[in-house]
Amino acid sequence: MQTLLDTLAPVALELAGTLASALVAWLALVAKQRLGLDIEARHRAALDAAIMTGVRLALRRVGVAPPPAGAPPHAAQIDTAVDYVKRSVPDAVKRLRASEDVLRAKVAAALGGAG
Repeated sequence: MQTLLDTLAPVALELAGTLASALVAWLALVAKQRLGLDIEARHRAALDAAIMTGVRLALRRVGVAPPPAGAPPHAAQIDTAVDYVKRSVPDAVKRLRASEDVLRAKVAAALGGAG
């Protein structure tokens, strides 16, 4: 019986080490995914906040009232707000891969609802 235990002990230890390594790798993967999602959510929140701040800034700087419902926003307002967003949250713009067209569309939508 002792001989059998002496023979199986190294195999059991190796198996336990492999399982422990697999568990640590799995936990690291789960943590990385969760942290990645949290970081993306923070970038989205920062981008949305910057868009709203940019819209308020554009309405003050450009000095033009928001367009009536259904009318397109003024180009100067969009330009001012998009410039603000790019300067204030460049990491979020880069991480979320927000193109110029996407930023302009988001700003235009926010300007449409600003009045």
